[in-house]
Amino acid sequence: MAFLVSLLVYAYFSGARRLVVLVMLVAIAVQFLPSEFFARVGGLYGAHMDSSAAKRYGRAFDAVGITLANPLGAGWGATGLVHSDFIQVAGDCGIPALASWLLFYWWAVKRLKNQIRLAADGIEKRYMIGFVAAIAGFFIAFLTEAYFNLPEYWAPFWFVFALGVRMVDLSQYGNVPVLVGQQSICQ
Repeated sequence: MAFLVSLLVYAYFSGARRLVVLVMLVAIAVQFLPSEFFARVGGLYGAHMDSSAAKRYGRAFDAVGITLANPLGAGWGATGLVHSDFIQVAGDCGIPALASWLLFYWWAVKRLKNQIRLAADGIEKRYMIGFVAAIAGFFIAFLTEAYFNLPEYWAPFWFVFALGVRMVDLSQYGNVPVLVGQQSICQ
C-alpha cells in the first residue's frame, strides 16, 4: 500500500500521462497477486474479519481511548503495540507530540513542493518528486503499521528525509550537483 501511494504521488507530480501508465501497470500487477492476498484483505473488514485484524482494531480503539483520557500522553509503552505509529505516538507521548510530528511532515513536504514548482524540468526536479513520493509512502506505512519500534525502518526514512531536505537547501542556492557521465559538476 505504501509503495502504491509513493508511485501515485510520483505520477501526480510528474504529469497525468505517467499516471495512466502507472494505473495500467498496477492493474497488470494485481493479476499476479496470490489468492491468499485477496482473502486476507477481505478479512480486514466486516463480519468475516479474522482474529488478527480484530485484535489490531481492538488495540487501536483502546489506544484512542487512552489518548482521550490522557491528552498529554500516558507514558512510553502505555498503549502497547498499536499497528499505527500515529495512534501510538498520540497515546504514549500525547496529542502535542503527534501534532509536532505531523507538522514536521507537513513542513518538509511543503518545502519540497515549493521547490518542485520552481525547478526546471530535469533530474533535480525528478529527485525532489521522488523524495515527496518516498515521504508519502513512509507516511502511509507509519499510519497503517507499527514501524516506530523497528530501527531498520527508521534509518531509511531519515536518510530519504534528510536527502530531500538537503536537495531543497542546495536547490535554493543553485548548487545542486548533477551527474554527467562519470563526473559530478555543480551548476
